[in-house]
Amino acid sequence: MKTRNAQAKSSTVSLLEQVYQITAAEADTVRALLPKVESEDATFKSELTLWLGGCESLATRANALLSKAGELTLEGSLTSRMTAKVATSMNTLMDSSVGHIAALLLQYANATMTDAVRILREFENTTASEAALTLARDLIQHEEAYAERMKGYL
Repeated sequence: MKTRNAQAKSSTVSLLEQVYQITAAEADTVRALLPKVESEDATFKSELTLWLGGCESLATRANALLSKAGELTLEGSLTSRMTAKVATSMNTLMDSSVGHIAALLLQYANATMTDAVRILREFENTTASEAALTLARDLIQHEEAYAERMKGYL
């Protein structure tokens, strides 16, 4: 039987790993889409760069909390990066307009938000640390903000 500390660590680690996986995959997707944005779309490119920075910041926070919990830090996988690259190439092959890319990112943000809410609900009433729960809430807020911003480019 697990001790209370082991359960708390287990819930915290599981939550943090899931937040990291979501944010790292999202960062890979945004990173793959950035070159598709024409240079004359500086405002939109700036939005994507800020979004990428937010994803990377959340992933870094997840890794820092994992390290504090005594776990190995995670790295994005080559598979995730390649999947993002192939998927974005396919989705922008015929249409790489700002409106199309914004629609793709809006769908992605909504899916990520749904996953993050599900994860938060799963761990809210467990022994997961408040810092890990706060990170999940911050991820949801990040996605909500960027979903709204992308609507302006449709």
